[in-house]
This record gives sequence, structure tokens and C-alpha cells, in this order.
Amino acid sequence: MARNVLWTAQRHGQDWDDPYVLTALEWMTSFVAQADWTRRIAQTESFFETAKASWASGVRVPLYDPADGIAWYAHQANTYGNHHFRSELFEPEAYRIAPLFRRVGMVLDDLKKVGGVDERVARLMSDGRMQPDDGFYELLVAAAYSRRGWDVSFVPEMPGLRKQQDLIVEKSGSSWAVECKRAGRSEYARKERDAGHRLADAVHALSHRKNRSMQIMAVFEDEVANLDPSYLEEKALRFMRRPGSYSWSTGCHFGSRFNLKHHVYPTSSPSRKCD
Repeated sequence: MARNVLWTAQRHGQDWDDPYVLTALEWMTSFVAQADWTRRIAQTESFFETAKASWASGVRVPLYDPADGIAWYAHQANTYGNHHFRSELFEPEAYRIAPLFRRVGMVLDDLKKVGGVDERVARLMSDGRMQPDDGFYELLVAAAYSRRGWDVSFVPEMPGLRKQQDLIVEKSGSSWAVECKRAGRSEYARKERDAGHRLADAVHALSHRKNRSMQIMAVFEDEVANLDPSYLEEKALRFMRRPGSYSWSTGCHFGSRFNLKHHVYPTSSPSRKCD
């Protein structure tokens, strides 16, 4: 079964729910007025449906409004945690988002012991919409200290006045100021990923037009965003005119190898070698 490339994953036995995810969702959304949250989720669902139609026509657009990223997180966590909504699951996002909610649900008793946590969650749900990862990171760091026996409290924020630590943790006469730092996904990484998708999309379209499947490996040594979106498509066209395999190297840009095989489809995006 595992060696059969035409094997399709089963669709039965998928009617399970994740109680940790659902508990975290219930707790976190309780800090938002019900009418406001219902409106925001409806807008998120509408945005997603419109985006899916664009993707189906070959146009990649954002899947959600970046101004309300936390509503998108909650939407995708719910599609994972509640089997009634699983048809709306978008795997590349949900499998990154759902573990955050699941962990919050698992450590919720410890998290509720943290001083000022209600205010911090309320801010995440209302004011931290564009950077939800930062808010989740702060919550999970606080929970990690709390479950290990530390007395933990969030330091009230003073936006526009001064920068200060996020947490105070104390135990047995020891007191520490904790500032949470994390390396988030950068704008540079987003541009490179989007440029890689454009390169791959052009080759996918070519493969469809020519009714020929390809296996492509591309190793980049320069910024992908510097390449014309048709660059990889032009190389694929050259390959189609030659038998066997085709490889090339263009200065410091990249070298790639094409192999034409049956039942092997174009990769979703080229891979990055170095900065």
C-alpha cells in the first residue's frame, strides 16, 4: 500500500475533535465581545472563500486579511479542532497554527495563575491582530515558568512611553525580569517565498499546456526575487526541446537539472541554497 503512488488517504475515521484546541479557543475568544467576534469571523470566512476562488483560477492572493491575523488563527484552529468544520482546513497554515492553541489548552490551568494574563490575552485578541505569534510566544513562556513553580506576572505595558520587560518571575527569594524575544517570519522571507511561487506557477502552467510532467530541482545562490517570473519557464522550454536531461549554471545565480519522467509532477517551489 505504502509503495503505491496512487494510494489515497482514508476519509473515514476523521470525526474526532481536539478538546485542548477547543478549550483554548473558548477561553481566548471570551475576552472579545460576542457580536464583534462573530462579525470578525464572518469576515475572515468570506475573505477565505474569495481567496480560494482566486487560487482555483491560478491567481495567488492572501488567504486572510493581515489586519486581523488572530481571527484567521482562530478560524484555522477551529477547523482542526472541530470535525464539523474540517472541510475548511488549509493544511499548510492549520498545522502550524493548531499546535499553538493546543498547547495553550494543555497548560491553561498554569496560565490562569499568571498575574495580568487576562489583560494580555485581551490585547492579543483585539490589539495584537497583526502579530499573533508574538502574543502566543509570551503566553507560552509565562506558562512554562508557571508550571515549574514560579510566581509569574505580566508587566503592564506602557506603549509610547517606554520599552520594558514582559514578565516578572519569582521563587524562593529570587526575582527575574524576563523579556520575550523571538525570530519571526521576515518580510524578506515572504518576498522570496512569493517569488519562488511565481517561478513555479509559470512552470506548472507550461506543464499543463504541454501535457508533460517534469521533475525539477533548482538550487538558488542569489535572491529569487531578482529573477524574472518567466526565468524557470524558459529553462523548462529549452529542456523540452532536448532528450534526456538538461542542466545549466548561470554565473552565481543557480544551476539546475531537469529530468523528464512519467507520473512525476513539478515541484511546488524551487529550493533555496544560500543567502
